[in-house]
Amino acid sequence: MSELPKKLAAAVAAFHCSHIDADFNTDARDCMIDIFPSMEDLLLKMATNQTASSRMKELTLELGVEGCSKLFDAATKSYREQDIPCHADLHMFNIMVEKKPQIDLFSEQDDIFGENGTFCICDWEMTMKGPLGLDMGRVYSIPVACILAHAISGNSDVVDGIIAWLNLYWKEYSDTMTKKSGQSTNFLCKSYRNAMAWLGWKLYAISIFEWFVPFFPIESGDVGSLKESVGVVGFTLMKLGFGEGGEGLTVDDLHSRLNSTISDEIDHIKSSRRGRPSLRRKSSILRQSNRRVSDAFKGMGRESLKKMISDLSQVGLDK
Repeated sequence: MSELPKKLAAAVAAFHCSHIDADFNTDARDCMIDIFPSMEDLLLKMATNQTASSRMKELTLELGVEGCSKLFDAATKSYREQDIPCHADLHMFNIMVEKKPQIDLFSEQDDIFGENGTFCICDWEMTMKGPLGLDMGRVYSIPVACILAHAISGNSDVVDGIIAWLNLYWKEYSDTMTKKSGQSTNFLCKSYRNAMAWLGWKLYAISIFEWFVPFFPIESGDVGSLKESVGVVGFTLMKLGFGEGGEGLTVDDLHSRLNSTISDEIDHIKSSRRGRPSLRRKSSILRQSNRRVSDAFKGMGRESLKKMISDLSQVGLDK
């Protein structure tokens, strides 16, 4: 496995132990909170729609309108907390990694990593003093969405590798925060539970706004299934993190609940796709192209990025 998760976790932990003024970049906090009402409105519409049929609707009906609103009340309260310095937008498309050993666009060897695990965190414009777990939730969001995308394509065999990556990240982060920074068990519990909450928030946002969906390893005909699965996992994690479901749980308990939430959805996906052949495993267009871009390009889909790469190659600008 790449050295990246350990090095990334250690770097993030070091940043979280640094100092940042409480009033630094407060406009970024309000900018993000401004989108919460629209997310809540969409959730409440599901909770009150008596005709539509979906698993998300069933989950919202079970929690009720008041319960759904409380999730966003808790999210707003959490986002205003000032526990540690936060990048606040630390998802995978804002982490540039070293060039892979080969650059064949459609190589079968699409799982090769750079040998040094070198990386650079970019797009710091949302940085602020914020809540525990926010950055970890962002880090986990794209990998978890990719787990579900691969499962929908019949490639659930890649799940263990991604889960192992996430587990290694948490182990290194928690070890660094406890051994080098003297943080307590309560600190880790709150960090992990908040991470589940903000991971859920991000997945729910991906589901309703289709953030990053064009970059995921999924066929266009399966995007609807992916959005539903991402939404179900996201909503479940929001209930555990922002609701009452995760109160009083240990880190091990929370870790187990996160894994079971993902595995339960994978089981549902497997049962839903019985009889369908597995598709050839597909990496995201960014990995296939060996391009390292931030979410400044998130409006660019798979086909447009392919064309751009081809055009650059023809004029020799991809060297």
